[in-house]
This record gives sequence, C-alpha cells and structure tokens, in this order.
Amino acid sequence: MAAAAPTKAKGGEKQAPVQPRAFIAGSRKNDRDSGFDQQIVLTAAEQSLRTYQVTPTGYLRHIALVVENTAVNTTVTSVAYQEDGPFNVLSRVRLLDTNSREIIGTVNGWDIYILNKYGGYAHFQNDAKAAAVFSATSGTALTAGSFAFVLFLPLEFVARNGLGSQLNKSGAAQFQIEWAVAGTGTVFSTAPATSSTLRVRAALFSWLDPEPTDALGNAVMRTPPLLNTTQYWNKQRYENITTRARLQGIDGLVRMLIFCCRRDASTRANGEADFPDPFSFRYEESFLIQSRIRLLFRQLIAQIYGYDAANEASKGRDNGVYPMWEFIQDWDLKPGNELTREFLPVSSASNLELEGNFSNATDIDLLVNTVVPHPQGAVKEMAVL
Repeated sequence: MAAAAPTKAKGGEKQAPVQPRAFIAGSRKNDRDSGFDQQIVLTAAEQSLRTYQVTPTGYLRHIALVVENTAVNTTVTSVAYQEDGPFNVLSRVRLLDTNSREIIGTVNGWDIYILNKYGGYAHFQNDAKAAAVFSATSGTALTAGSFAFVLFLPLEFVARNGLGSQLNKSGAAQFQIEWAVAGTGTVFSTAPATSSTLRVRAALFSWLDPEPTDALGNAVMRTPPLLNTTQYWNKQRYENITTRARLQGIDGLVRMLIFCCRRDASTRANGEADFPDPFSFRYEESFLIQSRIRLLFRQLIAQIYGYDAANEASKGRDNGVYPMWEFIQDWDLKPGNELTREFLPVSSASNLELEGNFSNATDIDLLVNTVVPHPQGAVKEMAVL
C-alpha cells in the first residue's frame, strides 16, 4: 500500500509521509482442512496419489501433510523399517506454483523430514520424531507396521512479518501438489504380513486479507512484504565423491544447504562413518568452513539445534546429515531466527566446493534452499524488513 501524501506542518514545512502499519498488524492467521483426503493400500509398487489443487485461502504460509498407516500383521512376522522409513512412504513430492513451476521438489518424505528438522521453521520443536503424534510400530505386534507423522511444506520463511507467504486467492490459477507413495519394500525391510492402508491428508496455514485500517484507524499494508518473494527447495545428487565436489546449478540467495551422505550404493549409517575429518567448504576463493573437525561439526549440531540424543532417535542427529545453518541465524543463535542479511548470493558462475577425504566413495544428496526476492534484486529492501 502506498504511503499517505505528506502533510504541511506549521510554517509550511512538509512532514514525512505516514507509513502504514505492518501487514500482520491487520491480518489474522488461519488454518483449515484442505479437503484432500485419500486412502490407498500399499503394494510392492510405487503408486501415484491424486494431484491436489490447493484451495484458495488468502496468503499461503505452509501446507501440513498428515500421514497415517494402519497395518495388519501376524505374530510370526517381525516388522522392521528401512533406514529412511517411515517418512519415505512419500516417494515423490512436488509443490508447484500457479505457473506449474517447482517451489519444492522433486523430493521424498524423508527429505521433507530433514528440511523441516534443520530448516529453522518452528520456534520450539522441529523434529517430527519428537512430536507426540509420531509413532512407528515395529516387531511382532498385530499392529506392527502402523505409523503416523506430520510434515510441513514451507513457503513463509520469516514468521515475524510474513515474508515468503504466497498469494493464493484464485480458483483458476492454483498451487498444486503432485505426489506418489512408495512400495512396501522401500518403507520396510520386513513388511507387515497382511496389509498396510495409508491415509494422506493436508491442511493449509495462511494469512487472511487484512482490514484497510486497524482499530484506531491507522492504515495497514494490504499484502505481505515484497509479495512474490519466494523460497525454493530442491535436491541435487553428487555421486562417487572421494575428495571434493563442485556444486552446480545453484542460483539465487542461498538460505541453507544440507548434505545427506551415503556410502556409494549403501547406507547413511556408512555415510556417517565416511564423512570427511576434517571438512571444508569453499565459496569463491574463500573458505566458509575450513578444516572443521568432524567431531566438532557433530557437537555444533547438538549445541545449535539441541539434537543431543542418540543418532536416529527422537531429538538426535541423523546419520550422514550435515547442515549449513550459518546463513539463517543473524537475529539470534537459533537457526531460523533470521534477518535475511546473511543469505549467500550465488549464481551459475559462482565457485562452491566441498572438500575433504571421504573414507569411501560417497554419494551426497544435497538439499538446496534458495530465496529469490521480488522485485528482482530487492536484496536491500528484504534485509531491512
């Protein structure tokens, strides 16, 4: 909303224009059931879910994915999960904007679990495994193979002002989710003996249209700041790394990088053992991380995120997962409490390299989080919000 015209003070001097109050002062948060609700019986093969055309709601902040599996087992079958289970039951997820361009994707449910856990979107609890609603029953129980979890597809990345929220008002041009569910062999190392019935639902979190003025008549901004500023998440793969890898195809302001390491054709547990000691990360001609001792890297994750339980446990680190949180803690020390001033500007010509001696040939799935301001180049404006 444009500022009010300047007024004349006594003596003919012009007063500064009156600035409207922040968007969030006139808007209200809203969450609602999206109406998407699908049940599907898991088989050995991957299956597509219905494409979800996101319901218009106002200014979309994020989308919650509610996943529940009801299994029927026998006492002679001991159910066990694969390393990334049960989150990887969502085998493919793409969140598309109103022009059918990827905002998030293509990722799987475990990737979403990781970007939720380390991406700095919740103030208190970011680990889906630590939520009271999380469950994953294993062993020989008749309900073994049953599980439940909630994940989020994030759009807003600065909660104090709504930055990143997306205009979502049109029934003709809608956001959409394209997704699929995995076969039982992907989720389980030993599947339930009889059946698994998966239920997937979605909920929408938004800002409502603000009132033109607040209760005292002060003008209010009509949209979130820098509307159409967008954050993106995508996944890249680098294979058979032994000493170094140059990162490519990254363009925009880097908000976060998350390295997910697996020994080639093997597991994250082995990737945890193979991660370099020490590890370095080069940006252009300088090192942002220079010879960081592996044990120290693990300590910093525990210290900064609070994930100090055993690996793979609730509130514990994840084997082979090493995030770079340094770009999203310029408000205070908690990742996600950000002023956007430390995002890393990267173009296709930028030199980004990870370096270190991997104990074995390693594959890295790199989760890349970038921000593209709108209007293009409005970096200064974003950083003073």
